[in-house]
Amino acid sequence: MIKKILKNTVVYTIGDFLVVAISGILLLPYYTRIMSVDEYAEYGVVNSLIVLLTFVIQFGIVSTFSRFYFLQGSDERKKIYIGQLLLLQASLTIVVVIALLLMKSFLLMEIISSIDNEKLFYCAIIISICGFLNAMYSAYLRILERPKSFVLFQLISIILYVLFIIIFRFFEFDGLEAVVYALMVSTIIMWCVSWYGIPYSFSFVDIGKTVKETFIFATPVFIAYIMYYCLNKFNILLLQGIVDKRQLAMFTFALQLSTIVTVIAGSAGKAVQPALYKLDKIDVFNVSKKLAWYYKLVMSMLVFIFIFFSENIILFFAPPDFLESQSLLRILILSAFIYNIRSVEASLFFYFKKTRWSLYMTSFSALVVVGSSIIFVPIYGAEASAYAILLGSFAGFLCNRFFSRKLRVIGT
Repeated sequence: MIKKILKNTVVYTIGDFLVVAISGILLLPYYTRIMSVDEYAEYGVVNSLIVLLTFVIQFGIVSTFSRFYFLQGSDERKKIYIGQLLLLQASLTIVVVIALLLMKSFLLMEIISSIDNEKLFYCAIIISICGFLNAMYSAYLRILERPKSFVLFQLISIILYVLFIIIFRFFEFDGLEAVVYALMVSTIIMWCVSWYGIPYSFSFVDIGKTVKETFIFATPVFIAYIMYYCLNKFNILLLQGIVDKRQLAMFTFALQLSTIVTVIAGSAGKAVQPALYKLDKIDVFNVSKKLAWYYKLVMSMLVFIFIFFSENIILFFAPPDFLESQSLLRILILSAFIYNIRSVEASLFFYFKKTRWSLYMTSFSALVVVGSSIIFVPIYGAEASAYAILLGSFAGFLCNRFFSRKLRVIGT
């Protein structure tokens, strides 16, 4: 059993990694060469906006879907459940879009002032909206343990993204525009694939129960996502009005490159959860312990390589100008490692329906980051922002250990 779970975990992790890593990390050598430093700084702000809107629009519904799908009984009831989640998310999306349009002027002038092209604001909204169904379909493939279909879905997504970047560059779009437009078009196409592939049936039978269950489970997850956003992406928005675009670009580059640790951790966590949900309380601790050992070994080796060979890694991903980001990269890599080293153990919070614990852990870490950033970043700039993230990661690690020990007492 442990071998099968480990095998599927690796496959799903690779699938998620392909999309996020290629679009966000492995294409960095291309990004940093087709964009000017100022454009790359603006790209960081656009990317942060997309992440924030994605968290808001998804509202933790995908995590709820993964947890409650197996409890729906018949296949027909499962289709109805998916349809009701789609209706709920559509309603939330309408509210969010109306709010964004009403606040557009304020957002462009105060919150995302580095974005010079208003079209990129609308692109970010479209990408976030379409990304929900894509995430649902990916979760559906994980739940049914279809690793080959999952990886194929992710591969098609990234191939389309790269293809459209090439197409837009061929028609002489600017580097930043080509990247954002390509992401939007490829996301829309994969939305169509997801709509065709995921089984659903619209029905209002027991929809009140579905909505109630979803909000109870998803609200802490949603808040945790927002708090997690504050752990790193928040600092990009904060730095806009404090440092110049060059420093913002250096911080954005270091943060984006350090996310390789976060991507692997997040992908492994999402891959592990459906497998753990099928186990009883006795087996789940033993299996998670073994999975955690393998996970920590791989993560430790990865971080060692990134810290001690950071200069070579930076030169591989960017021109020599970006060597200015080396100290920031080391701090942020260490931060990501400390915060995510216990991701497998954190998956048990969802198994035992202790989503609030995840919320408490992430919220405390986020408050540490935001508080220290607001105090020190205006004085010391980007480096203070990196140290604030490191401090918040250590706070999250301590919280994780505390709640994991408490969970073992409850579970046994």
